[in-house]
Amino acid sequence: FRRVLFRSVTIRGQVQTLETRDIRNNKTIIMMEVTDFTDTIVIKIFAQTEQVPEILKDIKTGAFLKIRGV
Repeated sequence: FRRVLFRSVTIRGQVQTLETRDIRNNKTIIMMEVTDFTDTIVIKIFAQTEQVPEILKDIKTGAFLKIRGV
């Protein structure tokens, strides 16, 4: 087996689009396009459906975010 090391990535940008999609097993995918005005990426967050309102309370279209992930 080959070991794969993941590095943490941090981006800052403005949310352009925001969408949620329910999937099986009481989970939801939160998808958003975030731009730093030079490039745009799609971010996906996989969360338990009951956690989605808490996650989305500060995430709105037009909001500026700093996001860290692997």
